[in-house]
Amino acid sequence: MWNRKAWLLCGLLLARMPGAAAQAPTPDSILLSQAQEEFSQRRYSDSLNSFRAYLRLHPDDQDAWTRFAATYYHTGQAKQALVYLRKARPPAALRNYNQFYQALCYDALGDRNQANRILNRLIKTDDSFAEDDCSLFV
Repeated sequence: MWNRKAWLLCGLLLARMPGAAAQAPTPDSILLSQAQEEFSQRRYSDSLNSFRAYLRLHPDDQDAWTRFAATYYHTGQAKQALVYLRKARPPAALRNYNQFYQALCYDALGDRNQANRILNRLIKTDDSFAEDDCSLFV
């Protein structure tokens, strides 16, 4: 049977293991999570406000700028969404997402040819996102 010192030693060792202690979320990460959750719940106006607050603190977060712009699209503001989408420099994992929303914006603004050019380019990528979502619009 283990004695109290053995249990304490075991607890100390476990606490020092990398990744063993969960880090408390920061106010910034909570704000970003809130914006993403609001987006997924289709509460786009709330999501815009949360993204805006987050981006004031993290103006270089290109992932957030892309998602912020997509939120503008869903509020019926395709022109403003396109402005932010074109300025954003998303990481590789979000480039096709950004391009997809650009195509949606061009279509909403009446430029179906530009929308189709973007979607056709996306279909040629190896990204399953492009195959699943873009083929519906071409």
